[in-house]
This record gives sequence, structure tokens and C-alpha cells, in this order.
Amino acid sequence: MEFIPRNYFVKKYHNFYLHCHNCETVKNIEIYQSSFELAYSNVSDFFKISFDREIHLCIYRTLLQGQEMIPNLKSPSQLLVPLVTEKDVIISFFSIEAFPENNNISRLLRHLMHELTHIWISIITETFRFVGKGRKYNPIPEWIDEGISEIVSLYLSNRNSTLSNCSNYYKNHKDEDFSQINFYKFSTGKVLQELEHIDKDNIIEFLKTNKLVAHL
Repeated sequence: MEFIPRNYFVKKYHNFYLHCHNCETVKNIEIYQSSFELAYSNVSDFFKISFDREIHLCIYRTLLQGQEMIPNLKSPSQLLVPLVTEKDVIISFFSIEAFPENNNISRLLRHLMHELTHIWISIITETFRFVGKGRKYNPIPEWIDEGISEIVSLYLSNRNSTLSNCSNYYKNHKDEDFSQINFYKFSTGKVLQELEHIDKDNIIEFLKTNKLVAHL
């Protein structure tokens, strides 16, 4: 794998690969494994679409460790859009520092479902995306990509009040300077305004209608 250093610990579960930087991370690998499989199951059941591609979850603790894979990584807690390659392999990068060390499994699960939804968006729209090694390319408009990923993860986490708050946030800030708003709340609220209700058919139709044509 081009992006994964060879010194990483690797553990395989079906078509999931967990890559950890060192043994300190490995002690929590069962938590990541169970959360990852549950997140995958939840998102797969929601979209009613499954696939047999490899999914690589890379866990690192520091900025330097992350930069071994992604030179332009700016923060150790940055969560990156999953990378979908033309070789039919999917890689997702997460930072362990983005999740508290107090066994906040619900937060970990929601983040995983958000990132996995990005992968389903790529599958539904039949697009590739590139992140890392100085490259960033995503043919899906960012507000749609992030908005739908937030909606699905919040919906599957039964965070209906948060969804309602995002909808209100968009209504209250839609005429403001874009640089002054909370992008995730705004994008989530904007997509909610465009959807009749949250279900796979509405989301799939919305994605296919709004995707950009990718010339690769």
C-alpha cells in the first residue's frame, strides 16, 4: 500500500485492515475492531449496498506519525476524507487523538459512520477521490459530501435533536459570510432543506442529481 508505512502493526478482519503505529495503540485494537464492524454494518444496512473492497483504517497518535502517510497533514486530530483509488482499494485515515481516551465509544462509532458514509458516497456516485501525498481531489461538492455524511451518522446515532439544530443553524445563517459559519452545521442543515426526509432512496437520488462530472 502506497500510503501505509511498512512498520505499522496490521490486523485483518474479513476485508477490514487495522493499521496501528505502535503497541501502545494496539492495546485498544479490540475497541476499534468492534466499533468499526458495527459502524460498517450500520451504514451498509442503511444504504442496502455492500461491497467487498478492502478498507484500511490507519490509527496514529502524533502529527509526525500522520505525516508519514500524509505529508500535508496540518493537525494530529485531523480526520481526512477516505481515499478511493482506481485500484479498487479504499483507505480511511483517522487520528486516535480525535477520540477521547475515556472509552467514549458512542463518539468513536459516530465518527466511524461519518467517514464510512464518505465511502458509500463514492460508490453511489461512481467517483474516485484522492487525499494525501500532496494531492486532494474530490468530485463531489464538499457541502454535499460532508452534509450527507453528518446526516447519516447523526441519524444512525439517534441524534435527532442535533439534526434539528443543524437545520435551524442553516436557516439562521444562510445569508451570512461563508467564512464566518460552522461549515459542518451549515452543510448538514443545507442538505436537510433539500431532502424531503432521511432515507436511502432520497439520499441516493440527491447524490446522483448533484454530483459533478469527474474527468480522471
